[in-house]
Amino acid sequence: MSGPAQQFALFNLDKRQSLSESGNISRLMCSGTPPGLVYLLLKPAKSNGSDGLGAWAGHRLVCAGDRLKEYPNGMLNSEEEQEVEKYTGGRDFYRFARDAFDQIPVPTSAPPKINGADKVWVLRNLSKRLYVRADVLAGKPDFKGPFVEPFGFGDLLLANITWSSDSVNMEYGHALVLGPWAGDRFDIVPWEVAKKDIKKEKKSNPWKDVSEEQAKRTRMLLADIF
Repeated sequence: MSGPAQQFALFNLDKRQSLSESGNISRLMCSGTPPGLVYLLLKPAKSNGSDGLGAWAGHRLVCAGDRLKEYPNGMLNSEEEQEVEKYTGGRDFYRFARDAFDQIPVPTSAPPKINGADKVWVLRNLSKRLYVRADVLAGKPDFKGPFVEPFGFGDLLLANITWSSDSVNMEYGHALVLGPWAGDRFDIVPWEVAKKDIKKEKKSNPWKDVSEEQAKRTRMLLADIF
């Protein structure tokens, strides 16, 4: 008989915050967490003063499991590793962070009114200099805005920043590949903003478009959930 399902929660390592919602990875994927994550990463944050919009843009994020014992490269600095070790007597990051980090509610899943809703938006991995276009993720060349359905930026991120020392099987059938972006920094910006940075940094620190491969990967991992 198998044991209880592994529990996961979403953590902001820089702000020392976590979303209050937790559960097995299938539950998180089907909850308000994915659109809430989009809300927290939108930048510029202009929506008539909506509280929390863009509050996590540029910060290190990980969706950690309660069986995490080994860190992905660069997720924590040495001081943070020592803090977890002192608190838990090991590398029980999940227990440490659920106790030590401030828990905040999942932001509203209702798409806010934002400037640029009629534009193409881009999810950027600022750490690895990668980006994903919303229109490619949606599979619609004329798609506008940052809130893609049914597979959005939040779903894509959870599929890339989930990390634990034990493998995870989605209860709907697919194995979840533990995230190559765990601990990286992200934001979601209009394509116009991204293009300026791509052009400016073309030679010194080039960006790579991973829209097609990430769209395929997200659909493959999450197809049975929706």
